[in-house]
This record gives sequence, C-alpha cells and structure tokens, in this order.
Amino acid sequence: RVTYWNPAAESIFGIPRGEALGRGVADLIIPERFRSSHKDGLGRFLKDGVGSMLDRRVELSALRRDGTEFPAELTISAFREGAEWSFTAFVQDISARRENELQTTRLVEELRRTLMGSERRFDAIVGSLADPVTIRDRENRIVYANRAALTHLGFASLEELSATAPESIMDDYVVTGEDGSEISMDHIPSVRLLQGDAAGPLLIRTIHRQTGAEHWNLLKASPLLDDAGEVEATIMVIEDVTEQKL
Repeated sequence: RVTYWNPAAESIFGIPRGEALGRGVADLIIPERFRSSHKDGLGRFLKDGVGSMLDRRVELSALRRDGTEFPAELTISAFREGAEWSFTAFVQDISARRENELQTTRLVEELRRTLMGSERRFDAIVGSLADPVTIRDRENRIVYANRAALTHLGFASLEELSATAPESIMDDYVVTGEDGSEISMDHIPSVRLLQGDAAGPLLIRTIHRQTGAEHWNLLKASPLLDDAGEVEATIMVIEDVTEQKL
C-alpha cells in the first residue's frame, strides 16, 4: 500500500496524493499484464529477503491515471521496521530519452545508407546535430566528428582530433562508470564493437582534471558494416544527461 506520495509522483502519474495513499501499488501504477509478476516477486522477497530489482536502476512500463503507459526508470530500496517491510521507489519518466533513442536509431540507419555516398550530404545530415557524433574506423582512429563532438571533446578541428592518439583523448578527464569504477578507452562502446564485443549504452561520469567540471554522458554506438557484413567502422552518439543526474 502507498504510504507516501510526493508532488512529483502526482505530476508523473496524474494521481493526486489523497487518491494514491492507501491503495495497492500493483493496481495503482503497474500495467495489468505485469501485476501477477510483481506480486509473485514481492512474495518471494517477503519469504527469503532477496530481491533482484533492489538497489539498482531498472526500466519498466508504468501506468498513468488515464490508463496510458510510459517508460519509467526506478531505483527501489527496502528497509525493515520490526516485522514490517517498507519500500522506497525513486521514479523518473524517461519518455523523452526513449524518443531520443528512437531518433538515434533512425539516424544510424540513415547514416548507414549515406556513409558510402556523398560526403557533403553526410555532413549536412550530421554536422548540425546538437548531440556529439563520432565515427571510428577499424584502426581505432576517429575519422569524423561533427561540430558538437569537437566542442565536447575540446578540439578545434577534425585534423587536430585525428592527430591525437585515441588513448590520450581521455587523459584530461577522470572517467568513471555509474558505480564509480574506472572507465578506460577499452570500455567505450564504439571501441568494443571494433573489438568484436557486444556493446550496449554506457553511462559515464567525467571530471575535467584542471577545471573540475563534471558531466554525465550516455554513450550509444552502432556498427557500420561493409558489403561482406564485416564491421567497417562504428558510429557513436554522446548524449549529455548531466541535468538528469545532478
């Protein structure tokens, strides 16, 4: 049952606090097709005290008051008072992020079609994008960076960036993952794809060693294949999610 419901929850779910308090979470904000799994998982936790979804970020579909669903990111924690368990959930509506990912997917497909064609047309598509975009070749060299990428990486031109050893690009920053672990160049999705590894989106935190400026970036990469189906290059989009994280 809901025991606390703040104004942000009212806004995200469209449910007033007075209407939410006392109601079961499953019937309130969980789509009907997932309610059985939710109740089964809760039952297992109450039995053995182990929950696979606790204390980590998970993405789920959530339900608004009007019956529409939206993608939500949750971090759930559990605490015990006597014999009673309580749960706290921090919820974020990630609809805009999902839409951006869809747009990125469409962009990548367009890039695949145009990469081998007109260089001028390619730059017209990518050059004016607000998100930084880079392309890395088989030799791990960055062979393309749009204007946003050059600004983000701190280079005045593609020539200057290309002349810089790939492994030294990160030297001016302390780079860690979401869990605080150190991130090296080998962890970067575009590099992993070139090495033949699977590479999902990677959330990193960067701190400039001189200025102390902190940023959170979501890195998303996709392979560009040649006619034989081999990875010819990789394209990476860098999404600045600092506002959401700080």
